[in-house]
Amino acid sequence: ALQVLAKEKALLLRLLNHFTDTLNNSDPGTLKRPNRLVLAATVALGHLFTMNDSSIGVVVKKYFPQLFGTFLLRIGTTVEGLSAQQTAAAFMNFLHASQNDSMAMALEGNRLSAVSRELYDEVICELMALFCRHHPSKREALLQFIHPFLSRPFPGHRVATVATLSQLLLSAVDGGLSSHMTADIAQSLLRCIDDAHSVVRKQGVRGLGQLMLLWQQHPQQQQLAAGALVDEQIVVKEVLPAACRSLNDSDSVVQKEAVVVVQRACLVEGLPGTGRCLLLRSSCHLQPIVDAEDVALRAAGLDLLGRLCSTAAAAAVAGVESGQDATDNCNADDADADNADMEFTKHLELLVIHCIVRLEDTSGVVSSASSRCLQQVVAALLWEAAPSRAGSAAAAEAAELLRRRDEEHMEFERFIFPFVAMLHKPGDSSLMVKRLEICRMYFTPETNGDKGADGAGRTLGLATCVAAGFVAAALARCLGDAAPRPSSLLCSVCRDLMDLVSVEDSDFRAQIARILGFFDILTGPKPQ
Repeated sequence: ALQVLAKEKALLLRLLNHFTDTLNNSDPGTLKRPNRLVLAATVALGHLFTMNDSSIGVVVKKYFPQLFGTFLLRIGTTVEGLSAQQTAAAFMNFLHASQNDSMAMALEGNRLSAVSRELYDEVICELMALFCRHHPSKREALLQFIHPFLSRPFPGHRVATVATLSQLLLSAVDGGLSSHMTADIAQSLLRCIDDAHSVVRKQGVRGLGQLMLLWQQHPQQQQLAAGALVDEQIVVKEVLPAACRSLNDSDSVVQKEAVVVVQRACLVEGLPGTGRCLLLRSSCHLQPIVDAEDVALRAAGLDLLGRLCSTAAAAAVAGVESGQDATDNCNADDADADNADMEFTKHLELLVIHCIVRLEDTSGVVSSASSRCLQQVVAALLWEAAPSRAGSAAAAEAAELLRRRDEEHMEFERFIFPFVAMLHKPGDSSLMVKRLEICRMYFTPETNGDKGADGAGRTLGLATCVAAGFVAAALARCLGDAAPRPSSLLCSVCRDLMDLVSVEDSDFRAQIARILGFFDILTGPKPQ
């Protein structure tokens, strides 16, 4: 019946309008109760594109951006199972009918059925990347069609729309989008940061990363079209604060995207002072990230911390070489920069303990990231302590110890005591207490790390427990005969370690016993 009706162009257009209106404006339902009308419209629309009729080709060519956007929205609202198979088949028919065989390859092998519902947005991103590559002149038409769906109540529509906007922004590197269009996309992405749906937030933050990439690639070329797309004031006053805030998101997929945005911002040449202060202050969000359950997020967080250290160190070295002194700063911007530097240093003095513990992370990716990060962290801390040749020499000594640990596969016990001694700040009892408290955070193996069915989470917890124990012992050794001493806290650390002796792992218990042996400082003579 459809084939007969579709032979008349007027009826064909009415059928297309009816089916697309059903797909774009109906509640798609849920996995348990899908909207049967939407399912039927998907199948019927796909069937229309199998007809060997010139009218189909003319209509598809004329309305290609709108039809393509309709299928992106349908992918966003589809659910796993039969719905995904029907959507994929209909979309394949459409792509073949529009003679876009290369784009159809993105859905070959029933791609939607091969991934989970949480990854459908990545399929949309891949398809949009192909669309922008093969049909750059039709990007504006697609944007005009799909942009209004960002305010729809259905999460799938918002997911598809924000993923489309993100990829459109990425494609702006060729200068094919106007500054007005880019500004509209940027503002829409900023509104997505606070969406209730985590995938919408994820794609919104990713879009901000695309904007940052444009700025990074064209920092000094504002006269070019691609460079003019990026408004520095919007980036510094709106994009960077939103990205830094997203580091504290409740969902790890959003945090990963936020880490990428901040990393890209660190690489921008000529970053304004206000932006640099925002980046350094974002370090307050990194502790949960470097200890996250997600391995990739932990590693990315450590790499970001290293980037922030490089950003801080570069500015410090530039200030010393130019002969500037912090005491000479008299305007508000300089005072804010000094405050940001001090806040960053305070965060860094604590984050360094997390980095050291993560050297023993059972994930090689995290361990390597921690080693790279520590190279930058110790350089920043030791330079801050002595911004001169002395600071450079101390940083070089610490870097050499890290290098030897990696190359000689030095045991953690041999490495940790001299390394912690280099970072110790005599007389700062408050910092010592905070660092010991951080070590105590890791003395809970059953709740530390990824808790998989194979027991990998417990293995990870035991490894970090041992590492934290050695760090605590090294910190205690740094006290020597200093007074006053955090005696009560040291006793609490020992009690925590004693509680771990009950763990049913003989190697672990042996390590804990050895760590306790280093706390013989508690039995020494009372300081005078």
